[in-house]
Amino acid sequence: MKRFLVLAVIISTALALVACGPSPREQFDVAVAEGRLSDALKILPEIDRDNGRYFCCTTLIDEYLAIDDIDKAIYVFDRVSSHCSVYQMQFENLYSTSKYTKQNSQKIYKKLIAADRFDEAWAYHPLSYDGEDYPGNAPDYFAFMVDVITHLCINNRKAEAQTFITTHIHWFTKNVDNHQWGKDYPQYYKSIMHGQLLDVLNSF
Repeated sequence: MKRFLVLAVIISTALALVACGPSPREQFDVAVAEGRLSDALKILPEIDRDNGRYFCCTTLIDEYLAIDDIDKAIYVFDRVSSHCSVYQMQFENLYSTSKYTKQNSQKIYKKLIAADRFDEAWAYHPLSYDGEDYPGNAPDYFAFMVDVITHLCINNRKAEAQTFITTHIHWFTKNVDNHQWGKDYPQYYKSIMHGQLLDVLNSF
């Protein structure tokens, strides 16, 4: 009986020591502070929402973007954290993750543009309507194209900007000119968009 009591005390003490150990959030903070981002990433799924899961996700995304590891930042955003779509994020009263989505998708978008990963960047651009090929998203695609053209031109790559216009202007042909609802958006027909994009190009 005495041995049983001693054993029980040892087990309870061990459990108490484990319980008093650093929480996942504390372990995460230490890992980030020490630059051990891979360890922080492993700990992240153990942090629940009430203990700042989304704050930690944003922190790790920022850390990865700071060292230009865009793929890891995208992994945290798309695979580790749950978030709403770039269309849904405009409805802050309906989606609890709208601010998180807006904040981080914008940062990832800008980094992808800067890295010349243009087609990937479009997936992180805000959408006015659900379904990225809907003609009502033409202003969004135009804004995306302007961002790319601006990036290329300020880096003295005007010829590449011209090529980008040529290869991507077809979005308006497909999704406005030839879409069943395209007639509701005549200001975004391909011919009009092409002229306006050339105006942007020639402004540099």
